[in-house]
Order: sequence, then C-alpha cells, then structure tokens
Amino acid sequence: MAFYQLPFVKFLRLNSIGAIIILIIYLIFNDLNVINMQISKVNVPPFPNNPGIKKIDVGQGEDFWILTYDDKLYHWISVRSELLYVRSDVLDFTIGSDGIVFCIQKDNKIYIRNYYHNAWNQIDDGSYYFSNKISACSYKTIYTINDNNRLIKGVYDINSNTYNWEYVDNSRYYYHVSCAPDNSLWIIGPDSYVYLYVNYFIRVPVAEIVFKQIKALHEKYVIGIDYYDNLWEYNSGTWIQIRSNVKSATINYLGVIYVIDNDNLVFKIKND
Repeated sequence: MAFYQLPFVKFLRLNSIGAIIILIIYLIFNDLNVINMQISKVNVPPFPNNPGIKKIDVGQGEDFWILTYDDKLYHWISVRSELLYVRSDVLDFTIGSDGIVFCIQKDNKIYIRNYYHNAWNQIDDGSYYFSNKISACSYKTIYTINDNNRLIKGVYDINSNTYNWEYVDNSRYYYHVSCAPDNSLWIIGPDSYVYLYVNYFIRVPVAEIVFKQIKALHEKYVIGIDYYDNLWEYNSGTWIQIRSNVKSATINYLGVIYVIDNDNLVFKIKND
C-alpha cells in the first residue's frame, strides 16, 4: 500500500511547489498593493427603467453622484442609504474637493448647485459652447472642453460673484480633463495618452497606455480606465492595474476608489 502512496505524495508536493512558483510570478507582475486592497460592493437600489450608469463621481465623504445613460443625475446619500433623483438633461457633471457640484446641460451651458437651497444657477455668460467634459478643483477653479476639443478655464471672482472664462490652450486637442484638489491638471491628449499639464509649453507624459477616462487625486496620483475597461492606478511614477470590467471610476479625497462595472454594479476599493 505504501508503495503506491509514495509517488502520489511526491505528486502532491510537486503540484504545491508549482502553485507557489505561479503565485510568486503573479505577485511579481501584479503589484502586492493590489492584494492589500479591500473591495466591497455598494448596494444601490435599482434605477427607474434600468437605463444603466454612465458616470460616477464623489466629493467629500462617501456620498456619490451618478449619471445614467438617459442623462439623469442622482445623488446617493450613504448615511441614509437613499438614492435621490436630482436633475435631467445632464451631459456631464463634476464635484470639487469642497463638495460643490457643477454640470453641463444639453443647452451646453454650465450650472452650479446651490448647496443650501438645492437650486442650480448658470455660471457662464454664453460666450462658449461647452461640450460634455468638465472637472472642478473646487468652486474656485473649473476646467472644461468645448465642442472643438479646446481646453477652457473658469475662475471665480469673489468681487463680482461671477466666473471669468478663458482658453487655456486653443491650438491643441483635448479629450478628457481632471483637476485635482491641489490644482494639478491632468489631461488626455489627441494620442489618448495621459499628461500632467504644467503650462502651455510643458506637458509631462506619464503613460504609454491609451486611456479614455482619468480622475486625479494630486500631482503624483491619478486613476484611469483604458480602452479595454481595465482600471489603473498611477502612484509616484508607477502604473498598477487594479481591476478589470470597469465602466467608470472616481476617487474621493481620502483615496477611496468607487467604480461601476459593466454590469452596473458599484464597488468601493480602499487600501488597508
């Protein structure tokens, strides 16, 4: 009996060694930081008529906002586990580090949400035809892209209580923009590569992967989704793939990532 068991024991040992080697190789090519991430599902109630989720963004804390494919904006209030319908005909929206929400409507104008009265006020003067990309550092500074893919900046003037608008770059094409709380500006250029925008003359390339969406936390940290729906994290010069099957992603100012997968499920990812 023992004569037949010995080869089987050796077989098990060889398979265990092989499994360990495969795990080591996996950890070499997939950073250990991914193993240390906690991933949990956020139970959001179903939407009317199940239109599907197009975008998610988050400001302060764990409250987040969702834009559906039928251009309706919803607010998820985490402490009450309540989903509130907010506004229709929204092309894009953004939340600044102070929690202030801006949106571009189908009339191609920009509106700001009055935090205390839940009212929306137009903040542009109609001189620019805004497209469907917007990002706010805070209520003081907004970046957006017009229908010609030109980069535009809006700065709040406390004396006049209005926003002043100007072209940042009227000679190049831009396809996505993200402004971080530290006012660092990240863009996706015409080659679909990610750049840290310093000024008109200096754009620092930070990836050789083509991206369709980015969200910046600060000058050395940004997340992005490539054209294969993979979610990547850039941290101090290193890119790490942290999740696949992702449609939209954002990050709050504590470094917690929220993602929507292609099944319209919402997940929260944070480092231990």
